[in-house]
Amino acid sequence: YLSYISRDTLYPTQKYKTIPTLTANSNKFVRKSLFPCISPTEMVSVSIVTFHTSLSQLECCLKSLDSRCVSRIYIIDNSRSDHLHKWCSDKPKVTYLPNDNTGYGAGHNTAIRLELPLPGEYHLVMNSDVEFFPEIIKDIEQYMDSHPSTGMLQPKMLGTNGDKQYSCRRLPTPADVFIRRFFPEGWFRGIRERYLLKHLDQERTWNIPYHQGSFMFIRKKALMDTGIFDERFFMYPEDIDLTRRIHRNYLTVYWPGATIVHHHEAASYKSLRMLGIHIVNMIRYFNKWGWIHDPERDLFNNQIEGNITYTQASKPELKLPPPRQLTKIPALFFRRTSGFSRLAKRYLFITSQQRSFTSEYLPSLS
Repeated sequence: YLSYISRDTLYPTQKYKTIPTLTANSNKFVRKSLFPCISPTEMVSVSIVTFHTSLSQLECCLKSLDSRCVSRIYIIDNSRSDHLHKWCSDKPKVTYLPNDNTGYGAGHNTAIRLELPLPGEYHLVMNSDVEFFPEIIKDIEQYMDSHPSTGMLQPKMLGTNGDKQYSCRRLPTPADVFIRRFFPEGWFRGIRERYLLKHLDQERTWNIPYHQGSFMFIRKKALMDTGIFDERFFMYPEDIDLTRRIHRNYLTVYWPGATIVHHHEAASYKSLRMLGIHIVNMIRYFNKWGWIHDPERDLFNNQIEGNITYTQASKPELKLPPPRQLTKIPALFFRRTSGFSRLAKRYLFITSQQRSFTSEYLPSLS
């Protein structure tokens, strides 16, 4: 897969013979990855959630993690596959964790709870369909070490054929989600591009409140201060929820100094079942944070539109309204339709108590 992407693209200062030349303005970055990790505190742990994932894909993924900086790799198997268990037993640094299929974020939480008390400053949440050169781990770690206010980092992301993937985005509104999911790609182009932040210079570093969950390089202290993934989301909005919570107290940085390849599958566009899961969990997300009235979303998005870079960003001072009963249109519809009432409360609603922004309603770290 990496043969599609030139090594000169991933490491612009190195003079390798290239296949395609995809970028020219990120050449200021100088690698220092030749220095090995020695201290245990410099080690990075990794968690990967799988569900009937092919072994060939996992093999490519583990090659990317063949770095001295990587101390422990947790493979959380939501399908409880015997052949994957056997395959992991022969891999150094790999810990196999069988898990009921409780969701993407809940799977990663299984590893994060084990990892937080152990030595190491950083934890990497990643998909099995991501590839990169192993030196990138050290490069990102050095950036995080030199920027202690950064709580989460996501590098530049390319598709299989070298096309850009806009993985760092504005916090979504219901209109953003509905337009991207149900309208043809050529419709509402301005709204789509604004949501994906295509107007930003992709060769600059930005403080962005939403990072896609395929590659999240997180400072452990940020997780201990903010909380881990909200397990009420089975899939899809759990990365939005975690990023915006970390964004309150830390910088959540898009950094073009490193580049990875993401073989994005977009399952909800190919499966009606996954589409249903996507819809239900996005309803849960907006029930938690607000459909129309979300002052924190407005604040964070306006900071991006104001061209506030990571060097200028400051911790926002925001007075949030007290938790209130949900009175949005979806809630009214299901609550007043007796046949759907019980299912609605179970699958769609987050109560006013759960909607509190305090950490006591987040999953336990222990």
